Amino acid sequence: CRASRRYRPEKRDSTTPLKFFRLRFNPAHGTATLTAVALPESLEAAQVGGIGLSPDGSKLALSLRQSVQVITLATGAQREWVLPGGGWAGNFKPFGQPFSWTADGRKLAFQQWGGKFHSTAHVRVLDTTAPGGSLLSAKPVVTFPNRAGVMTFNPGNTLMTPDGTKIVTATTIVPRGQSRPEQLAITTFSTRTGK
Repeated sequence: CRASRRYRPEKRDSTTPLKFFRLRFNPAHGTATLTAVALPESLEAAQVGGIGLSPDGSKLALSLRQSVQVITLATGAQREWVLPGGGWAGNFKPFGQPFSWTADGRKLAFQQWGGKFHSTAHVRVLDTTAPGGSLLSAKPVVTFPNRAGVMTFNPGNTLMTPDGTKIVTATTIVPRGQSRPEQLAITTFSTRTGK
């Protein structure tokens, strides 16, 4: 097909530079506009472990493995929080939703993983208006150890309610000595107590 020769798909080696676009709908006029979003730096697909747009569309959160950047789209200003030591923030090549914002765009929930892909995971809440630059300053809400007999979660999605009071995710329990989950559920956790 001629059309497929004109447009090149993403290379399978994840080196294709990422491009972001903003799609705005105008229901009053029945129109939509698509505009490119300029980022302060060029990023390849392999560098990004998650993205999350604030509810008002003004800020974009990016997981760059051992850091989280929040970019103010109107000005290009960015702020970065670094994860010291091993592990990473986000998830393994962006799938699902590892980031979630409160309605006011102040707090950001994210996934933080240990040193290996199948290691303990944490869901933390970062106050993006507070001083500091360490991701470990973000409040840990819930921890999911990677071992049989305890609750684990779907690493693709963790959602925070708009008021910031709960984390919602799909959870499973795989009993010791078994390979299949016995219990599948949608579970909510209090961001205040972790229960």
